[in-house]
Amino acid sequence: MSIDTVAGHVQPTRLMRNASAYHRMLRHRFAVPRKLVNPVIRGLKHICNPSQTGKRTEVAKLAGAGGEADRQLSSDGYVLFGREAFPELQSALETHRDELLDLVRAAEERAMNKTANKQMLTTVVRNDGFFDLPDIMKFVVSRPLVDLATRYFGRVPVLTSVSLWWSPPNDSMQQSQLYHCDGEDARQLKFFFNVSDVTAEQGPFTLLPGEISDRIRAAKGIVARKVTDEEVAEFGAHEKSLTLTGKAGEGACVDTCRCLHYGSRGNSKARVVLMLRFNDHLAPNVDIPDWHVRAGDFAGGLDDVQKLVLGIQTD
Repeated sequence: MSIDTVAGHVQPTRLMRNASAYHRMLRHRFAVPRKLVNPVIRGLKHICNPSQTGKRTEVAKLAGAGGEADRQLSSDGYVLFGREAFPELQSALETHRDELLDLVRAAEERAMNKTANKQMLTTVVRNDGFFDLPDIMKFVVSRPLVDLATRYFGRVPVLTSVSLWWSPPNDSMQQSQLYHCDGEDARQLKFFFNVSDVTAEQGPFTLLPGEISDRIRAAKGIVARKVTDEEVAEFGAHEKSLTLTGKAGEGACVDTCRCLHYGSRGNSKARVVLMLRFNDHLAPNVDIPDWHVRAGDFAGGLDDVQKLVLGIQTD
């Protein structure tokens, strides 16, 4: 089911694209509890386009039947991928190798010129900037990735973020370097792919599987706060942690709202990672980029599933 997307003819789906501002206002200005804010925002999003839920559920049938990866993701909250899982990523990284190197070098130079404290994570390329790296952007919306996310949510989700992250050497222990779960929704999917080889010296992404994360969160009453290593140690969970070390092109798919995780901790060498995030279209604390502005840059068009993922109207 191929639909051409010619520049100038791409129309966005009517969605509530800037939900996080309303979420912050209700949570912080009016002190409304999260358990009340989230359903309110979900309701507002539904009102913006009431037909979306049904359409996304119907189109999700095109994602086909799931396999072992789907079963593990549902059970454990994560799936690890070897290089062979997505050969098109290997090709894309090679095609854009020089451009990626230049972008990372520019980030390094900016970091060296900063007088403030060095950040432990820098976004080198974000969202529609990937249209300038077309082979990578085609991989981002490729059906194997999108179909896995669609089956997990039970309907076609929205691509809400794509980032190329550079993590410089650091010795800090703050923010996302501590165990935490993301707070955008009750569930979401993030894909992490090593852009260059990653070892333990590069502060790899580290996660705790769903079952142990569920127990820690339930016992500690954790919603979105950071979790100390000492709290994790109480459950003997350190030995169950998984790290995303390996070759360029290897990666993982993780429900980061369920699985406790951290990254960029104690780097002695720099790390470069590609991150993709998918959310339900009703996710209460998520903004949706205006992908439609440059979606016409795709040669050959997009099918219905891909268009919905980018928040673009379908026939």
